[in-house]
Amino acid sequence: MKFLLILSTVLILTACVPRSQYATLVTERDYYRQEALTADSIAAARALTASDSTQREAATQRRQIRQIEELTATNINLEKTLRELRGTYEDLLQQNSLLLSGTESEVSRLQEDLRARSAELSRAEAEAERRARELAAREQQVSSLTLANPSRGTSPVDPLKDAVLLTDRLYDEVHQLMLAAANDGYLLVRQTENTLQLSLSDSLLFEADQRISLEGQRLVQRLAATLRNYPRAEYRLVGHAESKEGNTELAYEESFRRAMRVATVLTTFGIDGGRILPAGVGFYGSEISDLPGGGSPDRRTDLIISFPAT
Repeated sequence: MKFLLILSTVLILTACVPRSQYATLVTERDYYRQEALTADSIAAARALTASDSTQREAATQRRQIRQIEELTATNINLEKTLRELRGTYEDLLQQNSLLLSGTESEVSRLQEDLRARSAELSRAEAEAERRARELAAREQQVSSLTLANPSRGTSPVDPLKDAVLLTDRLYDEVHQLMLAAANDGYLLVRQTENTLQLSLSDSLLFEADQRISLEGQRLVQRLAATLRNYPRAEYRLVGHAESKEGNTELAYEESFRRAMRVATVLTTFGIDGGRILPAGVGFYGSEISDLPGGGSPDRRTDLIISFPAT
C-alpha cells in the first residue's frame, strides 16, 4: 500500500518536473521499494519463526503428554503387580504358619509319647531290678541261715543291723550326690540309726509358679537313680509352706502340693509309688531353723528315707 502511494506521487510529480528531479524521484522510489520488501521479508521471517516455535512447543507438549500417559500406565501395572505379590506373600505366610503349627504339634506329640514310653520303661526296669534284688537278698538270707538253738530261737541275720548298714551306705551316696549337684540349699541329717532326712529348699526344686523346674527334675532324677538301688527303702515326702496371712488351710494345701509334685517325679523315674507317702504340714513342724545358703525352712520339702528293721 505504501509503495502504491509513493508510485502515484512520483507519477504526478513527473508530469510537471524536469528529468533530473525525475531521476531523483525514481531513486527514492527504488529505495522505498527495497525498504518495503525488506520490511515484508522481516515480517514473514518473524511469522515463520513464531509458527515454528508454536509447532515445537506443541510437539514438546504432545511428547510430554505421551510420557505422562506411559508413566501412568506403568505405575498402574506396577501397583497391580505389587498387589498380586502381596497376596502371594500372605498366602505363603499362611501356608508356612499352618505347616509350622502342624510340625510343632506333631513334634510335641512325639516328644510326649517318647517321654511316656521312657517313663514306662524306667518304671518297668526299676520294678524288675527291685524284684531281682529282693529275690537275691532272700536267697542270701536263706543260704546264710543255719540251724540255731531252738531254745534261743536266734538267727545269724540281724534285721536292725542290716538296716543300719544300708542307712550308712545310702547316707554316703546321697551326701556325695548332693555335693556334686548343689552348693547349698539342702540339709542331710540322720534322724535315727535307720532313717535319713534330706531337706531341699524351694529354690532347688521349684519355679516361681511352684512347678518343678528343669534343674529340680534333674536333681530328683539323680536321687531316684541312687534310691533304686535300695528296694527295701520306704519314703515320706513332707512339704512345708510359710504362713499366708495366717491362713492354715492355704498353707497346708501348698505344702501338700509340693510333696505330691516331688513324689510324682520320683515315680516317673522308677521309684515304687507304693513306698512313697506324701504329706503336707503347712507352716507347722519346722524343726530346723535354717538351711545352708540362706534357704527358708518354711519353704522346703523333706525326703525322709527309712529302712524297716523287720
